[in-house]
Amino acid sequence: MKAIVLGGCGILGLSLLTYLKEQQDISEILVTDIQEKKLKEEVAWLNDKRFSAKVLDATDHKSLVAAMKGYDVVLNTSALPKLPQVKAALEAGVNYLDCGFGAQVERALLDKEFKKKGLLAIINCYFAPGLDNILAHYAIERLDKTESIDFRWSVVDIVPDSEHSRHLYWGLHFEDIIVHHFSFPSKCVKDGNLIELPPRSEPEMFTFKGPIGATLVAGLPASSLVYCHENFPDIPNITFKESLGTDYHHKCKLLAGLGFSKTEPIEVNGQMVVPFEVLRTLANSQPAETKKAPDIRHGGGAIVRGIKDGQRVEYNIQQWPSERLVQKHKEMGCAAFGGLGGTFRNGSPLGTIAVLMARKQLNATGCFLPGLVEPTEEFIKQEVAMGQNVEITKTIIMGDRE
Repeated sequence: MKAIVLGGCGILGLSLLTYLKEQQDISEILVTDIQEKKLKEEVAWLNDKRFSAKVLDATDHKSLVAAMKGYDVVLNTSALPKLPQVKAALEAGVNYLDCGFGAQVERALLDKEFKKKGLLAIINCYFAPGLDNILAHYAIERLDKTESIDFRWSVVDIVPDSEHSRHLYWGLHFEDIIVHHFSFPSKCVKDGNLIELPPRSEPEMFTFKGPIGATLVAGLPASSLVYCHENFPDIPNITFKESLGTDYHHKCKLLAGLGFSKTEPIEVNGQMVVPFEVLRTLANSQPAETKKAPDIRHGGGAIVRGIKDGQRVEYNIQQWPSERLVQKHKEMGCAAFGGLGGTFRNGSPLGTIAVLMARKQLNATGCFLPGLVEPTEEFIKQEVAMGQNVEITKTIIMGDRE
């Protein structure tokens, strides 16, 4: 199978490319980005004859269509809000997968068009949303009735802040976390209704597998939850909470409380300034790290409760990168092409879906949200084969239990 990657020079593009480097199911990979110098350096670093580079503006429809023709799948890791690339893929007659960043599209119309052409599109699918939705679906398939899902996810710098000379690493570089997490309302599904709650609502401690361990989680706008509700509207109760690290959460909450998450201008001594831009400028103007670089880890999954053969059952499914995989990426030199401070992510659910397509294990047509058409058992096996740890615990609940 031949793949074209859009936005290959970002953090998620980097994780996808390092994944594809080990996938012989993908015979040819065209890596595109608008940053010519970084793009050429990255492809040279990959040192694999299957990879080639092309400078491409992901907003140029005509150029996108021309570049996509002749490939089997588009893998889009560019961070564009309205996903213009999905329509280009449809016109070019190519399957389409993306990480989306919560972009809104006319999915019902796209579903008809992709079905008509015998093509598959899965949009807004990476770690969360994406991976966690697929893990939840694994449990849903094994229950007669699903009563609740609690998504729990984490993206945490496991290096203590005291060991950095800089502060607020990834929160000002990856999706403007302080704005997104601490300004927008959290969401949950309660008794079948999607409702909004205050930002970072209902904090609690949760224990993740792997090096993150016990840490504070709190509510989010939660695309994973919204997509699950759309895929499975009969599930009455769904929550989503994410950890940034307990210490980091409290620092961001303080800054947001002081108004630094605001993106509208305010008047200060006769001048109009945007509080968040002031914070971002100051944070990104700190001297280079002189102590220890960040080590961003992610992981989590879903706790799914329901009924099977008349018994109440709970599945706790968690996934996190193995230390072997993390160390391999460090030795490869991923930090040289990563984000601020050398940050990078380990693994690529988008890559796994592409591999399943190449192996003819995923043959659906249409346009879907994650967690509905992917073969869950095959997906998990491929993730494990690529160095992810997955733990699935099934508990039969006897008697009353909240």
